[in-house]
Amino acid sequence: MANNQKRVGDGIELYEEFIKIEDSFGLLRPGDPLSDIWERLRYSVFSELRARQVQLKVEDAHQFPIASKTRSSWFIRLCVIVREVCNLYIFGNPIWAIFRRRKYAFWGHPRRKLEKDGLYWDIYTDLIIDRLGQDNCVSIERDWHGRHLTPAVTQNLFYQDSLDLIVGLLRRIRKPRLSDQQRRKLGQLAIALRESFGTDCSIRKRGARVHGQAVTQTVIFRLFLQLLQPKVVFLVTSNVHCSLIEAAKELGIPTVELQHAIVSRYYVVLSYEGDRQKRSGPDYFFCFGDLWKDAAQFSIPEDHIVPVGFPFLSDRLNQYQPFQKQELIVFLASKTLDDTLARMAAGFSEKYAGRIKVVYKLHPETRSMWRSLYPQLASAAENNHVTVVDGQTPTLYELLAQARWQVGIASTALLEGAAFGCTTFVLNAPGVETMSFLLECGMACLVNSEEDIDLTFSTRYMLNDVFADEWYDKIKRATEFVERKHKQV
Repeated sequence: MANNQKRVGDGIELYEEFIKIEDSFGLLRPGDPLSDIWERLRYSVFSELRARQVQLKVEDAHQFPIASKTRSSWFIRLCVIVREVCNLYIFGNPIWAIFRRRKYAFWGHPRRKLEKDGLYWDIYTDLIIDRLGQDNCVSIERDWHGRHLTPAVTQNLFYQDSLDLIVGLLRRIRKPRLSDQQRRKLGQLAIALRESFGTDCSIRKRGARVHGQAVTQTVIFRLFLQLLQPKVVFLVTSNVHCSLIEAAKELGIPTVELQHAIVSRYYVVLSYEGDRQKRSGPDYFFCFGDLWKDAAQFSIPEDHIVPVGFPFLSDRLNQYQPFQKQELIVFLASKTLDDTLARMAAGFSEKYAGRIKVVYKLHPETRSMWRSLYPQLASAAENNHVTVVDGQTPTLYELLAQARWQVGIASTALLEGAAFGCTTFVLNAPGVETMSFLLECGMACLVNSEEDIDLTFSTRYMLNDVFADEWYDKIKRATEFVERKHKQV
């Protein structure tokens, strides 16, 4: 057991140095020439620095294995291309949404999950849309690694691709440029980053690209929202929707971010300490439960942070009860190319071979290349010591309903597993700082290796604090609260 041991490689020092640079440059002060650019780059730059901290190469790994190549005629390939173009730019064009004006507009998460019904679900928005009424809602989806997952369960679904195409074309025509002041400050920031972290994260090039995109994208979203006329905009992952939020603010349309990740001081999408301000931040934050209201310093008023529960999890908990627990331990990978957890799973499988079934659930970002990334895990899988889940099935919840124990580093799936009654172990590795509250309240046990995993250990779980109950009523009341607040402004 390692609960009292020092947490290693937790990125706390990196975070402190990061916000120190932020403060010295005043990057999030109102009126700063780089504030709009930095708000859009903050999360990606911090994520890259964290990845470099553990000497990892940041890659854009595709979520799904590449389909095997088969011979097909030019006619078949042409038909496939025509079908995709029609789906994205004609039938799925968001321009059609304008003629079906709805009260609520959703920008959900494109990384959908395949469920037993054979449909791809957006686990963060689909049940909320059902609660608010399908006829009242419209959904716009950005692409996920250049594709969309179909068939989707979501009704009134349109794709953002055509809007992105217009933005790309206008950028080439308008060619927005940085001011001399912005270029000069980006250069100074690049020097500071290099001195502190050994890399400038290509901040000048990225800053110029983000500026050009932001200027054009905000104009397009403002025009689109003017035509769509929603009363409320719901979104997931606000860091990729800065222009959408700014356009909505200009039009007086309230924006609501739906929680999808673990919120902590180190989650720089929402953590804005001190007097930091986020102009492109959402007006409201619908969180999973009361615990999250104090998990970070938000740039959102306290009464605008509303616990509503996690509808998809609550629904699936009801479906799987009573749980059929087995002698099974599941290792839940995070979005990292580090092999620490994989090596741990391989070591555990040797220690408990034949007694406990070991399952390693890959993160979607590493599914197509896990054998080369995790050679020890690959070897254990070949020897049938570990079952590696490298696809959509079995689903995460199927595994958690059966598992007695779970191990991970920093993943929302660990919270879901605890809700399914799994005893939780957190590996002492980079990223563990985001799980501090779990460890401090006894909801998880910190371990350094497979030797520290005590299968007799039991964790406690405060379900209603982490995931509020009665989501069905709370979602409706919270949405009505947003609408009332907006009318008062």
